[in-house]
Amino acid sequence: MKMLIDFLYIVGMFFCFCGVVGVLRMPDVYCRLQTSTKNVTLGSLSIYLAIILENGLSSFTVKVIIIAIFILITNPVGSHAIARGALRNGIGLSEKSCCNDYRGNA
Repeated sequence: MKMLIDFLYIVGMFFCFCGVVGVLRMPDVYCRLQTSTKNVTLGSLSIYLAIILENGLSSFTVKVIIIAIFILITNPVGSHAIARGALRNGIGLSEKSCCNDYRGNA
């Protein structure tokens, strides 16, 4: 069980680190949002699962589960709101992007 918990911590840290690297390397706000939201959500949930397995069933783990559910709901919604706001304010894609399917649907 200890190896599984350690593995989940390592996976969580890896995905959180990849989210940071993605924010630094991606060319525009839309790519940065996608990278940070997906990677950090997966990394956080892996870490929360490790915490739940490590501590067993208690009031603390119930709070961690509530936080995980909150993150699952708010991260995609917040990312969508920021991307939609950026699109409505005219922030364009990078030259490296291949297409903009939502150009007229802001």
